[in-house]
Amino acid sequence: MRIALMAVSVMLAVAVSAEPAKKLEDMTDAEKVVKFTAFLEAHPFDPNAAAMQVWLLDWEDKSKDVVDVVCPGVVTPLMAKHTPNASQLMRQYIFGSAASQLIEPARKDQLLPNQVAGVHSMILAYRSMIATHPGDRIPFIDDLSQKDEQGQLEETLKPIVKPCSSGGKG
Repeated sequence: MRIALMAVSVMLAVAVSAEPAKKLEDMTDAEKVVKFTAFLEAHPFDPNAAAMQVWLLDWEDKSKDVVDVVCPGVVTPLMAKHTPNASQLMRQYIFGSAASQLIEPARKDQLLPNQVAGVHSMILAYRSMIATHPGDRIPFIDDLSQKDEQGQLEETLKPIVKPCSSGGKG
C-alpha cells in the first residue's frame, strides 16, 4: 500500500501542476479524498486509479466525517449484467458524495445534495470513460448526463432518492 501511495503522490504532483505540488504525505485525509476524487473523474483509467480507489474505500470505511447513503434507485441500473465499468462508477458515486461533504461539512446530513454531488461525480467519470471507450455507453447514465447538462439533475434525482430519505435529510 505504501508503494502504491508513493506512486500516486508522484502522479498527483505531475497531474495537479496548476497548484504548487504538495506531497501526498503533507496532505490531510480530506485533501486526499477531494484530490483523488477529482483525479478519478478526469482519469478513471489511469494506472494509479486502482490504488486511489483502494485508499478511498479504506478511508470511507473508517471515516466518521461523512455520511454515505447508497440509494438503490441510483445504483440498481448499474447492476445489470455486462454493464461496462459499473463497479468503478458506483465507487465514484460514493467518493463524489464524500468529497462534497468534506468541501462543505454542513452538507453531512443532507441527503439530496450529497446524492446530486455523488451522481455528478459519477457522470464526470463516465464522460471520461466514454471519451476513451465510446462503445461503453450506459443509457441510464446518458440520461442523467443529459439532465446534468440541462441543469435538471437535482429535480431528476428527487424521486429516485426519496425512498432513501430515512438515511439522511433531504
